[in-house]
Amino acid sequence: MAWQTIIEIIDGLQFAREGVIFTEFIYEEALQTASMGIFISMQNKNYAMARAHLNEIESSILHPFKDYVTYVGWVAIYSWGAFKAYAEAATMQIEAYKEALRYT
Repeated sequence: MAWQTIIEIIDGLQFAREGVIFTEFIYEEALQTASMGIFISMQNKNYAMARAHLNEIESSILHPFKDYVTYVGWVAIYSWGAFKAYAEAATMQIEAYKEALRYT
């Protein structure tokens, strides 16, 4: 009986870890897709759209992603560093876009 309970707890923890990784992955994909939209807008010289999307991405995707990685990501310890690094890289990309748009 006790072993069955321990196995159920381990299974539950594994399920939680997989959920964390999947959520981080979806955030990552959302950032990549949205960033491509900014890039395409800038290539087409639609700077107003690029600015609007940039502000939306930063507040609705990037900041929640960084918070999630910081406060929940440790549950999946073996992927935590990779997603923290991606969050930092995405932050640098957003900052670069802001700088580029400043002169348009």
